[in-house]
Amino acid sequence: MTDSESFWEELKEAELHNDDYWQTLAAELTAVEGSRMFLLELENKVIGFVYGIKKDTQGCRIGGLWVAPEYRKKGYGNLLIQQVISWAQNNFKDVAIKLWSPAGSMIAFYEKNNFKKSPNVKTHPNDGREVVEMEFMGYAVCDASKILIRPYGPGDMPGVRHLILPIQQEEFGVPITWEDQPDLHDIPAFYRRGGGEFWVAEAVGKIVGSIALIDIGGAMAVIRKMFVEAEWRGKVYGIAQKLLDGLIMHARSHGIKHIFLGTTEKYLAAHRFYERNQFSHIQATDLPPAFPRIAVDTRFYHLPL
Repeated sequence: MTDSESFWEELKEAELHNDDYWQTLAAELTAVEGSRMFLLELENKVIGFVYGIKKDTQGCRIGGLWVAPEYRKKGYGNLLIQQVISWAQNNFKDVAIKLWSPAGSMIAFYEKNNFKKSPNVKTHPNDGREVVEMEFMGYAVCDASKILIRPYGPGDMPGVRHLILPIQQEEFGVPITWEDQPDLHDIPAFYRRGGGEFWVAEAVGKIVGSIALIDIGGAMAVIRKMFVEAEWRGKVYGIAQKLLDGLIMHARSHGIKHIFLGTTEKYLAAHRFYERNQFSHIQATDLPPAFPRIAVDTRFYHLPL
C-alpha cells in the first residue's frame, strides 16, 4: 500500500497537521450517534486507525483506514478492519457494511477481507481519484455467524471448559483432565501477569475458540490453550488466524520479542498452521529455561518478533 492508496492525504501532507487538527477530525468522524473511531497504538505511539459510521439509510460505512508505513505488511491493517467489522456486527443488527476504496492494491486488500466490489464507481471530490464501492460479504456462509474475539471475562469458565476438554480428550486422545490444568481454574490470576492475557472467540452466544499468552520475562512469552471447535475451523471463519493475529499484536505492544509454544505430535493441522505463520520448529533443548514445560508437549516452535 502507498499512502495515496491507503488514505485520502499523502503522508507528507498529514504530517503538517498538529494534534488539535487530528482531535477535531476524530470528533467529526464520530459525531454521528453510534459511530466509532479505532486507534491502533504500539509502544505509546499511534500506528494506525480506522473509523465506522452508522448511516440511517445506508447501513454502516468504514473509512479512513491507515497504517504507518514502517508497520505495514505485518497484519495490522487486517486487525483494524476486523475490529471495526466486529464492532458493526455486534452493535447493529442486519446492517450492510460498505466502504469506498481507491482503485489499485487496496481493492485486493479488501477482497481478502471478504469485501466484494459493486458496480458503483465515483470520483472522489478531494483529489479526483476514482473510488469503488465495496460491501462486506460476511466471514461465513451464514449471516448469523458473528464472531467476536475478546479477553476472557466473568462467566466464561464453563464455556472454556466445554471447548477445551473434548478437543483434548475425545478428538486427540490426550490423557489430560481438568484437574491436570490448574491454569484454567483461575485464568485471570494465572495469565494476566506482565504482558500475559487469555482470549476467547465467541459466536452465536457460545465460546468456540481460545488462545492465551504467558509472559515468562526477558521479552519472551509462551502461547498456551489455542483451540477452535471443529465445526468453526477453516478459512471460512478464520478464527484461528484472528486469535493468533490478535495475540501477536498484543505481544508486540507489550515489548515481547520472542514467542514460544509447545504442542503434541498429534496436532498435525496445528503444525501446518504455525509454520504458515512463520514459526520455526525447534528442539526442546532450544527452549529458554523459563519455558513452562508440560508433559504432553513433545513438539516446539519459536517466532521472533
